[in-house]
Amino acid sequence: GDKPVVVSFNATASMDPDGTVTDYEWDFDGDSNFNEADNGEAAAQGDPTPPDVTYSAVGDYSATVRVTDNDGGKDNDSVQITVSNSGPNAVIQSSSTEGDAPFTVSFSAELSTDPGGMIADYEWDFDGDGLFNEVGTEEETARGMSAPSDIDFNTPGDFNVSVRVTDDNGASDSDSILISAHGWVTVTAGSPLNGWADFAIVNGNPAVAFVKTGGTLAYSRSTTTLGTGPGDWVQCDLPNPSLGGPGRDITLLGVSGGAAVAYTDSPGTEDLYYQYGSGDATSTADWTNPIAVDTSGTSTGYNPELLMVGGQPGIFYDRDSDLYYVRSSTATGSMAADWSGTKVLIDSTGNGCGAAMVGSNPAVCYYRFDGANSHLTYCRSSTATGGAAANWSAKLDISNHGPVTPVLQMVNGNPGICFTDQSGTLHYTRATDATGGAWGAILTLDSGSTIYGWYSCFAMVNAKPVIAAFDFNNHDLEYFASSTANGTVVGDWATHETVDGVTTSAGWNCEILEVDSKPAIGYRNLTNTEVKFAIRY
Repeated sequence: GDKPVVVSFNATASMDPDGTVTDYEWDFDGDSNFNEADNGEAAAQGDPTPPDVTYSAVGDYSATVRVTDNDGGKDNDSVQITVSNSGPNAVIQSSSTEGDAPFTVSFSAELSTDPGGMIADYEWDFDGDGLFNEVGTEEETARGMSAPSDIDFNTPGDFNVSVRVTDDNGASDSDSILISAHGWVTVTAGSPLNGWADFAIVNGNPAVAFVKTGGTLAYSRSTTTLGTGPGDWVQCDLPNPSLGGPGRDITLLGVSGGAAVAYTDSPGTEDLYYQYGSGDATSTADWTNPIAVDTSGTSTGYNPELLMVGGQPGIFYDRDSDLYYVRSSTATGSMAADWSGTKVLIDSTGNGCGAAMVGSNPAVCYYRFDGANSHLTYCRSSTATGGAAANWSAKLDISNHGPVTPVLQMVNGNPGICFTDQSGTLHYTRATDATGGAWGAILTLDSGSTIYGWYSCFAMVNAKPVIAAFDFNNHDLEYFASSTANGTVVGDWATHETVDGVTTSAGWNCEILEVDSKPAIGYRNLTNTEVKFAIRY
């Protein structure tokens, strides 16, 4: 058994066939020496049922009794006693598990126990790197302490703080607790920047497509899930053998195990183009040459929006201020023939859209001007592919606010829209049914002196709606988070904080994503000509 092991011995079954047993001698520790005075053997001599013996040290013991008869004859019998160590049980406690960085936490391992002995050492890992007792840190100072000094968490992040306890037999046990220091961590995801950018999740990791200095279209993807290290991001240029360079509008999407971009070419041609990159798409060789999707009209491809529709990429876009939609005939759209299908006119007075799958059908929200008034309009295809203009006949004007950049997302089973109006006021609304046939109140999230212009974005993080927007007045990137799953009351949006307020022009083309259950925002920083990526712990 596990130490301490208490054993009762009994030699009464010993016998002498031609006489009597006259003496009992004991060797409890298995050292072949009987009747030793210091371990109870001497006191047990002559007793066939000696007092219980406690084995406190780990090991194997051959406990032996030696009996003697009335003629001096002797005989031995032994039993094996195995004493093992159950090991200690580490227990870590903290005064808190989360807070806004910087904040201070107290730790204790005083509830740790060792059922068979005592704890001889306490070792600590405060920074969560898996290394204990690092020299020159609080870990080295805390060595041997069950309740070390308070620890300051000055930078945002998730830290898996651990204690390792060791008992007097050298057995160890560890326990950990997650400490979340909340705040935004920002890194450079790509450079040098000279134009539009868009972020997406590609094969589980954040990625960005953007226009470099000189008009080259580039792509950068993190090699890690969080993308918080500057060395995490791998960048490459996309092939562009004949085009003058991508224009102001780019959309990026993870498509069929790879990445895809759609954009308008400029200046002069302003046609809609598409490129597909296989795998992680971090090499130029992974990408196709540009595919001309639509070369009609004089200004085609503005405000493109990529969406997977029935397992195949589709693009919503503007052509001469008309809203169009086209869908690839394959899962990747990597060949020009994949895009030879009908370009569907959704609305001859619509442009500037956001798209999402609502149920099993594609849907779009957009800006519509009827010649007298501007509208926020919503339309859901009556079919799963939306391949004909008649599929898009059920248009619904939600508001006369005149949206600039509407974004459509599913919010707790119903579609929701975030948009800024032409005055720069930020709004949010959610449908009251699953298809978007009726809509709730238009909420004003922020207005007054703040102007949000064209740049706002919208996503679901931990099943709650969140929004990011660029403040044109203060040149800050702002973050809004709903405290509820629907966000249909202004009070739900009380959380409002600045993500990047250090530099000017930081926050253009922002795109908000859910990364490892955390809100993450990709955006342009024109001051430093770089694409930035921020994630909130």
